[in-house]
Amino acid sequence: MEHRSQRRWDMHPGAWLISTILIVAVVFLGATAYQTATAARIDHMAHDIADNADPSIRHLSSARTELHEIDDAVAAALLDGVTAPALSRTVSAHEDRMKEDLEAYAALPSFPAEATLWSGKREDIARAEGEVASVIDRLQNGDVAGARSIRTTALTDAMRRADVGLENLIALDADHGSRIGVQITTRRHRAERTMWLLDGLALVLAAVMLFVGKRSIDADVRMRNKLARVASSAISISESVPEGGDRASVFRAAIDAARDVTDASMCTLGVGSDPAKPFDAEIGPFMSVPLRHQGEVVGHLNLAKPPGAAPFTEQDERAVELLATITGTAAHNATLYDSLRKAVVAREDLLSIVSHDLRNPLSAIIVGAALVKRTLPEDAPAKGTVDIVARNAARMDMMIRDLLTAAKLREGKLAVEPRAVDVGDLLTEASDAFGLVARDHGLALSVEREPDLPRVSCDAARIAQVLSNLVGNALKFTPKGGSITIGANRSGHEVVFSVRDTGVGIGPAAATHVFDRFWQKSEDAARGTGLGLFIVKGIIESHGGRVWVESKPGEGSTFRFTLPIA
Repeated sequence: MEHRSQRRWDMHPGAWLISTILIVAVVFLGATAYQTATAARIDHMAHDIADNADPSIRHLSSARTELHEIDDAVAAALLDGVTAPALSRTVSAHEDRMKEDLEAYAALPSFPAEATLWSGKREDIARAEGEVASVIDRLQNGDVAGARSIRTTALTDAMRRADVGLENLIALDADHGSRIGVQITTRRHRAERTMWLLDGLALVLAAVMLFVGKRSIDADVRMRNKLARVASSAISISESVPEGGDRASVFRAAIDAARDVTDASMCTLGVGSDPAKPFDAEIGPFMSVPLRHQGEVVGHLNLAKPPGAAPFTEQDERAVELLATITGTAAHNATLYDSLRKAVVAREDLLSIVSHDLRNPLSAIIVGAALVKRTLPEDAPAKGTVDIVARNAARMDMMIRDLLTAAKLREGKLAVEPRAVDVGDLLTEASDAFGLVARDHGLALSVEREPDLPRVSCDAARIAQVLSNLVGNALKFTPKGGSITIGANRSGHEVVFSVRDTGVGIGPAAATHVFDRFWQKSEDAARGTGLGLFIVKGIIESHGGRVWVESKPGEGSTFRFTLPIA
């Protein structure tokens, strides 16, 4: 089958082969020159690495000298009766210079075995410093005999081990510094010889491969173009699932895609295990590809061209088979999507109706409980029962209110009436509403905010609901003795509100779902409806703000949201 893209490859085979060989030759010769220069650079860098041995030896030798000076200073102090403070000052000066040399050495590149060796010798040096400190302490306490005993035993052994360790490191650096330059130079020359041999072989192979590969270039180009069109068609078919929500939309998109990919003039889709007679008109080239889902044939994609047209190619068949696989999966997904959407709509409608119808009898229960409580004496036994009824009725009323608010958010009917509101009033209202509850739970509830915050543009009642949901969640998940902080600070043209607690925290996997509708961790499913944070997100986004959570398990959570400045 002809494609417009073939024209760009129309070239005499001999000219094509010669041009390609010349290009490949130039590329390989350029690569050879570049690799040679790179090898020289590597050689230079290797010598630089080898040169690092010199500063390492210099710093280690200097550190070793300072170690000897410390040992000599201790010996002289014990012979000449130098006071402990004077000896401490002398030793400190030498130790500081030794530390500088060792830190400079540690900052240099190290050979593979050097880091392990240095780790052990560093402990020997630290031990020697500790023994020197013990001698000074004995002198400070007037125990000259004890100081001399340490000097002749533990200190001498520690100094010897530290000195031997530094000497070994110096020897290691000197040995590696001399050997690495020779090794890298030898390997570079060997690599250059191998590279030239491989380049020559590559040139021969390239000529042979180009001669043979030219015959398949046109087919590859055609297949690549078809796959690009299949990929584009796959996107269209996938997008038809949420747009149409039924199999018919998927099938229409698949028919259009198959016709576009194969340039067929006729295309039908038959559902069933066997293709029926797909076309009434007289046809020429014909192709039928089964639609499969999970290995089962669910239909056939039939394509045809007029009599005398060019036949379908192998590339056409492969492209349509891929398209048929995508279509079968998309059709199944469309069925699932449509069923899920209908189920969600039915559930939401039922919840909305039930919630609305429950409010009137529930209001009667709340009012009745309040009236009964007023008429009962303070010491009446039934008063506790009435309190339980009132509390649970209030909780049920809150759940129903959340269900109705969630339904309005889903339908885009949530009313928001923004006006200029004082930030302090919002925070104080939330703190006052939950102050007694927090104390009953053994929690500290506080407010932190920047001074002179500007007013924000919001619906005060809705934002009070947001803060109520966030503080209520914090109360649920913060153990006794913890704290909850309500705060606010300015950030550019927004005010950032926060509710921080010292509770159980939220894991990374759960944090990505906390604002989803009806989502709850399985162990928390009995604590609410799973709508509180979904409502928070919907209200804040209705104000043009953002909401997010920062949390680590066991370290508490911080919920933040933004509101625009009025």
